Amino acid sequence: MTEWEGKQVDWVFRVNADGTPDTTFRSGVYVGGAYAFHGLADGRVYVGGSVVRAAAPNDTLNLVRFLMNGSLDPSFSIPTFSDGGLNGPFIGPSVSALYAWGADRFIAVGQFRFVNGEPRNGICMLDSTGQLLPAFNACGTGTFTFGSLTYASIDFLTVDTANNHIYVCGAYVGYDDGMVNDTQQRFVSRLYGDLTTTVAQPAWIAVPLIQVYPNPANSWVTINYALPASTANAELVVSHVSGRIMEQHMVEGDVGENRSYTLNVSGYAPGFYHLHLVVDGQWVSGCKMVVE
Repeated sequence: MTEWEGKQVDWVFRVNADGTPDTTFRSGVYVGGAYAFHGLADGRVYVGGSVVRAAAPNDTLNLVRFLMNGSLDPSFSIPTFSDGGLNGPFIGPSVSALYAWGADRFIAVGQFRFVNGEPRNGICMLDSTGQLLPAFNACGTGTFTFGSLTYASIDFLTVDTANNHIYVCGAYVGYDDGMVNDTQQRFVSRLYGDLTTTVAQPAWIAVPLIQVYPNPANSWVTINYALPASTANAELVVSHVSGRIMEQHMVEGDVGENRSYTLNVSGYAPGFYHLHLVVDGQWVSGCKMVVE
């Protein structure tokens, strides 16, 4: 599109309240597709997709922030996305949806496998300056092949604030939360909104309590847990708030029996950690732990 209501426009343009083109906004985009938009109160706007500007015809941009006049916001560091060899449904990496996470962060999803060289499989979080944040590190979608195309994209997300869940949908098979690779996930997944990024457990799993004390701690902690089913494949997993796994320990117990496990955290850096109880590859319970 190069014309709107008889006026020349770029491929990304802005309209006034009456539907006429705003001629004060010129983005310079002349090819590509823009799929995601998020406007700010001051008139700036984030645009996600796969676009090329006339000012830099050899640069394909997947996520930018425009000023009121359509020029690039110099205070936003444009991230670099890579598709890691995917070839569908888009050609090359693309950002398909954006969601504001508080006042200074946002989640971007799409067809990509790396952001700024860091593994992010279809989902990432950035701050308002464009810096990549630790959330979703090495997490995200698995691939599947249909014909000659290899898919692995998240095309849309929405947040259930009442229940603290993130819902994502797209073209993928499997979701890896950094702790468990759930190969049963198909095209629609529910994630926990506390950004441990784990996939929500199926409704049929009876969720037991897992508790830790003392909390905060600086040396040894005791973890109380109970298994929901008879199994030889149960483990306690400790991960940093960034998603990095610190320790994994196999545990035992009869169904519903209260058990405890002691853990030495004296070597941990001060900060927030997550404790997870994983049974037969499924996340079934967890809690936060603070190390001082």
